Amino acid sequence: MDNQLLRDIRALLVSKRARQLQQFTELAKTPGDVELSVDASGREVRRLTFDAALRLAVIEMENAREVIDEYSTT
Repeated sequence: MDNQLLRDIRALLVSKRARQLQQFTELAKTPGDVELSVDASGREVRRLTFDAALRLAVIEMENAREVIDEYSTT
């Protein structure tokens, strides 16, 4: 498969996971990792910034790759 296509697929998967992680504000490393917004019904909603969630998703991906590599070589 083309390397660019593989990078694009990886980026989409990491981006999707980051969006899922945004609801877990307890994972914030700094106060700046949390943003406050207002939803359609007027309620305030706290969530991780996309950048903070993306950093966490990349760490998850790297950890998963290490485990997969470990078990696929044995």
